[in-house]
Amino acid sequence: MPLGDGGLSIQPELLYIQKGYGLKSDESIQGINITTTGRYIANVIELPILAKYTFGEDAFKAYVNLGPSFGYLMNAKFKGKVEGGGTSVDFDEDADLDSERDNRLDIGLQAGAGIMYELGPGSLVLDARYGYGFTNYAKTPDGADRADFKSQSRTIAVTIGYAITLGGK
Repeated sequence: MPLGDGGLSIQPELLYIQKGYGLKSDESIQGINITTTGRYIANVIELPILAKYTFGEDAFKAYVNLGPSFGYLMNAKFKGKVEGGGTSVDFDEDADLDSERDNRLDIGLQAGAGIMYELGPGSLVLDARYGYGFTNYAKTPDGADRADFKSQSRTIAVTIGYAITLGGK
């Protein structure tokens, strides 16, 4: 959505993305060494609303963007393996998202840059972006230090695509 005749526009997006992290722990229980390895995979709907400044020639343009993003954690899964005492057990479980323990809404900030090359009715696009989530996905337990329970998202995204401007150029 262009704002006036300059290169400034608003770019709302609606994205389905997966976020996650890897985990590994080693502990000893009653003299048996136990190793747990796995991944936490979260499915998120995200709505970034970016201010975008575009500059450059007609066919080749570059841009920078910045703006807030709002995410909703739809569901999550734990996948991995527990090994110890000569035994190995695989696990693949849906995460039990509890409103008393988990924040499903995430508010963050995204910043990025990209280039566009006009081709046909649209443009080839290369976009790189960094996302910084302000919300902890896990709520801090009563009496615990918030610094020990950080679970904010940090994302790096690279997109290669073809964009068609709606409503004219």
